[in-house]
Amino acid sequence: MAKIDLNKKIVEFDFGKQYDVRIQHACRHSNIITIRDLCLCNAKSFNFYKQFGKSSLRHVIELLERYDLHLDMTDEELDEYAGINTTSKKTTMIEARIIVDDAKWEQRRYEIAKEIFLHNVLNDSVDEMDFDEMTEMSLSIANVFINTCKSVK
Repeated sequence: MAKIDLNKKIVEFDFGKQYDVRIQHACRHSNIITIRDLCLCNAKSFNFYKQFGKSSLRHVIELLERYDLHLDMTDEELDEYAGINTTSKKTTMIEARIIVDDAKWEQRRYEIAKEIFLHNVLNDSVDEMDFDEMTEMSLSIANVFINTCKSVK
């Protein structure tokens, strides 16, 4: 069975000479822009348009069936039809959230290390250490603190 691009605009879709204008007006009236929008609609949404009768509705249903589609489809069904892997979308969103969380922890680690470093420099408590050693020490203390916070969370 042939597939159709779900993002194709209704005005570009050929409903046939007899039904074309009527169906396009009904879709415009119902704010249906693409084939995807049409598939998400249920048959009752067309009852409000006066020029759209049972034969027009039947024609729309038959046309959609040619492409293995129907009215009242879910987003998941349409994504599957289009070949969009919804599980990879969810995984990507989770991975993005983890990256954001890691970035927040990295920012916090930097802030803690900076506070420790500045505290040591301003208090002159570590005269024999150079700046590189002090930075490393500050970062290691910040790492311990962050890891402890993460495990408590």
